[in-house]
Amino acid sequence: MRQRRIRTQDAGRRTAKLEPMAEGIVKKERRPDGFFTKMSDEELVEYAESVMKEKKINGKGELQKADSGLYTTLRRRGLLVKVGFARKRRDWESMSDGNLVIYARRFMEEKGSFGSTKLRNMDWGLYLALRRRGLLVKVGFARKRRDWESMSDGNLVIYARRFMEEKSIRARGELAKTDRGLYIALSRRGLLSKIEFRRKLREERDWKSIGDNNLVKYVKAFMKEKRIKFKSELENADKGLYEVFRKRGLLDKVWLDKRHKRRDWKSMDNAKLIEHAQEFIKEKGIRGRTEMEKTDAGLYAVLRLRDLLNSVFSDIEKTRQQSLERELLSGLRLAPEAMEKFGEGK
Repeated sequence: MRQRRIRTQDAGRRTAKLEPMAEGIVKKERRPDGFFTKMSDEELVEYAESVMKEKKINGKGELQKADSGLYTTLRRRGLLVKVGFARKRRDWESMSDGNLVIYARRFMEEKGSFGSTKLRNMDWGLYLALRRRGLLVKVGFARKRRDWESMSDGNLVIYARRFMEEKSIRARGELAKTDRGLYIALSRRGLLSKIEFRRKLREERDWKSIGDNNLVKYVKAFMKEKRIKFKSELENADKGLYEVFRKRGLLDKVWLDKRHKRRDWKSMDNAKLIEHAQEFIKEKGIRGRTEMEKTDAGLYAVLRLRDLLNSVFSDIEKTRQQSLERELLSGLRLAPEAMEKFGEGK
């Protein structure tokens, strides 16, 4: 960061002093090219340990944030272990199955981990060792395979209904997410139709029998009831209704956002456009150009293309400048009084 200097005249000599805002800012020293390359592994480890001690760094993440160049060099040379970061490999092969299960249970009890996903995220090595030996079941994770083939169609349907009632499942999608195996078993046997889902599929609506005017009234009432304001919300709430409207070209008749309608700027001359923009600014309480661009990008673009922004904002900017000048003058008037009070306080 470059420090700006102020030239002052003192006893016939030109001196330089730092600006108040630049005081206390220390420029970070840049290492010369090839700084780490010239170091041996031992020298690099010794240098890294001194940096870590000086900056009180205890973890890899801290070192990476504090000195990414040093961290990268250590990692590329494989020296993170010597610095004391990388966790040593645990010798799972030397453990018997029983000892590995005991170790895993103690680890889970200590960390409060009760799910295979949580264990996998917390200690991937331990999870992998258990999975490769087929010990996840003994730890209490893996769910035993259910023998669907031994069940008759009737028993499978009864089992599925009880399971759905217990889990409050109402739709096929919910069943597939909750128990993929059960859903696949039912699907392969063609038994999904025999499951009475409590949330029945929406009855097919005969849109062809409804005229455009009645359909528009229906949609307006539907949007009011669901508090829908945007096309995406209507599509998410009722995909079928949205598609019918889109195909009939009726979306514009129920759309609530007027900004999406194309405005005929060409019919306005410059004077009318300036008048329209100033009324819009006053109505929306807009205080600057950036705010106007965010509020109505279309109007802003037209004004910019016609080079009318200065004409629209001249009064606003002039008023703002006058306000700033008044505040500055007021501050200058009050400054002597404030200095006197400050001196009395001392």
